[in-house]
This record gives sequence, structure tokens and C-alpha cells, in this order.
Amino acid sequence: MNFISTYKIIAESDIFKSFIKNNPEAELVAGFFILDLLENNNQRSLDYKIQQKIFTFSLNENNEITMREDELIQSDKPLEKIYSDIRIDLDEVSNIAEKEAIKNNIRNKFQKIIAILQLHEGKEVWNLTCMLDNLIILNIIIDSETREIIKFDRKSMADFIVKR
Repeated sequence: MNFISTYKIIAESDIFKSFIKNNPEAELVAGFFILDLLENNNQRSLDYKIQQKIFTFSLNENNEITMREDELIQSDKPLEKIYSDIRIDLDEVSNIAEKEAIKNNIRNKFQKIIAILQLHEGKEVWNLTCMLDNLIILNIIIDSETREIIKFDRKSMADFIVKR
């Protein structure tokens, strides 16, 4: 499972071709992937923006495509167009994340990776949320051109528990 093959399958589908024919102004704004390393319950989708609407094209394990339309959630950081010609893909990104974890003395086993290909501060990046055993959560942002680690942050689920 990777971005490039997901993009090709979706772009070559009848549902997508019809969508683009009717909406030539649609812009690819995100790739969304869930790598479930324990149960192999992976997910993959691409998001396209038209004005204040998001159209999500999802692929299931049989490469069947569904399209869902949602209202765009307002944010102080608007979604910006990304491009399909990336240098590093999802399989390499997960290896980079694991190596960076080891470099930061984190040896826990990766269980799930939520990976979003998006624009961040003018750069196309992989924004990863990695769930490891022992309730460790890593947020890693990797430049999709240079492989540079832009951000590495370690949290624990206990950090999210609100004490009252």
C-alpha cells in the first residue's frame, strides 16, 4: 500500500474520471492512510477540494472505490493543493519513522501509523501519528522531497488524560 499506487488506481477509475470531467477545478489536497501493523486493517483515501467541499475517494482491500462528499471544516490553515509526483512514498516513510524512533531511544513496537500527505509551511510532507505499544504516541513530520525530519514529538496517552 502506498500513495502512488493509490493515486493511479483512483485516477484511472470511472467514478473519478466522471468527477474530474464535471469538476475540473478540483484540487488534490491530501492523502490519508492508516497502516495497521497488528490487524492489517489498512485504509487509504485521497481528498479533493472544490470551494467549501471535500470529496474523499477511498479504496478498500479489493481496490473498490467509494466517493464521499463533506463540507470543508473551517480552519486557520486552509487546505492547499499537493502534487502526485512525490519522491518518498509510504513504505519508505514508515522505515524513516522507525529509525528516528530508535535514534531517540524509543524501542517500542509500532502498532499503527496514521499518515497524511499534505502541505505544511509551504512544503509537501508526510505528517505521521504513530501509535506504539505501552501507549506511546509519536508525531513525526517528514519532508517528502528531502527525507528531513521537520518535527519529532513523543507523547504518552497519559499526557492526554485531563485531571479535574
